[in-house]
Amino acid sequence: MSIYATLWEIQFENPGTGDWVGVTAQAVPAHVAGEHPYLPPAIPEDSPIHRAVVLVTEATEKGTERSGQEYRDPLLVITGEEYVTTPFPAMLERIWEALGW
Repeated sequence: MSIYATLWEIQFENPGTGDWVGVTAQAVPAHVAGEHPYLPPAIPEDSPIHRAVVLVTEATEKGTERSGQEYRDPLLVITGEEYVTTPFPAMLERIWEALGW
């Protein structure tokens, strides 16, 4: 069982190469507790928002020494609060910056 739940997937065309890159938003539910190397601090497990949203590409490796459920080097990790308060155009800009575009 994964600690992630897929929220959405989107494709971006790399302006430099013309290649398409898929980005997936994975939610980490509030009830996921404990310390994680790249997740924000735990929140109350009955919270109506996610603990975090982890953005990955299809090339992001899953599985660490610590847990097979964790991503090795996610593209972007934001808090659930950031996710619900960031307008989508601003989110796209953050993703492009993380992709190096």
